[in-house]
Amino acid sequence: MPSLDLYNPTEAGMWAAQQIQGAELLRLPFESGHLAASEAEPQAAAQLNDKIGRFLRDDELAR
Repeated sequence: MPSLDLYNPTEAGMWAAQQIQGAELLRLPFESGHLAASEAEPQAAAQLNDKIGRFLRDDELAR
């Protein structure tokens, strides 16, 4: 999660991750808010895609 996401502040993400069993909070070193998941921040988007891809592969292997 980007540190300056005005829609989903860091504290809210931390709280949500604590409420969900097995959740992992991914902190991104970018200041672009929701744009971190877009082509506007290609490095951040690549990190997100990599982490999500690994999560999906791990979940598929666990089935």
